[in-house]
Amino acid sequence: SVGEASKLVNEGTTHTYKIECKLYHAESGSVTVNEKTVIEKSLRPNFGYINISTSPEQGAKVFVDDDYIGESPITTDKLASGNHTVRVMKDMYRMKEQPFTVSDGQTTNATINMDANFVNVTLDTDADAEIYVDEEYKGKGRWTGRISEGSHIFEARKQNHKPTKKTIDLVLGENKTMTLEAPKPISGSIDVNSSPMSAEIYIDGKYYGQTPNYINEILIGTHELKLEKQGCAPITKTINVKEGETLT
Repeated sequence: SVGEASKLVNEGTTHTYKIECKLYHAESGSVTVNEKTVIEKSLRPNFGYINISTSPEQGAKVFVDDDYIGESPITTDKLASGNHTVRVMKDMYRMKEQPFTVSDGQTTNATINMDANFVNVTLDTDADAEIYVDEEYKGKGRWTGRISEGSHIFEARKQNHKPTKKTIDLVLGENKTMTLEAPKPISGSIDVNSSPMSAEIYIDGKYYGQTPNYINEILIGTHELKLEKQGCAPITKTINVKEGETLT
């Protein structure tokens, strides 16, 4: 930008001047005034820029002298020439802080190498089981992702089944592959009788022999029980099996 200032003084007199502007070097001198004296000065930049990128991944939050400026890669606005501190932060990486020097009218390229604070984990379990890590749902059957170092709880859950879990200490630099046992079914029993006897038993469409019959290891919860016998009308009932109990 161009600034102007004027002052009426006596011709032939000598005066000193000083021009100051933020982020520019000051200019000063003396001048003897004629009929119309003009002083023109181009101020030299006292600022530069820092072009910031992060490795091995971009997208880190960037702070310059504790002021947040955005995510990498990013170029700063004008910075006063001299020393500045750049701090970068990203989930699953350790915070990194480095000093950089800004020179007049120059752009300083700053690539900051961040240290990983995660372990690559692959977990397998029953295809229908839900995977949780530290109580956070991750997916079904198989999951691959990043987890910070330290101790974590891995769990496989399935409705009406007992969950299986492991507590694992993860160490940086080691990729971890593990398998969780399938959740164990929680079951009860059914004792089925009919009059007349010898009716065919179906539970959720699966054949279980004829009455009378004691059927063990039925998953707890709601099921459809159907009895069929030639010459008789079929019967369908909704039953509820409870853990460790026998439903008659």
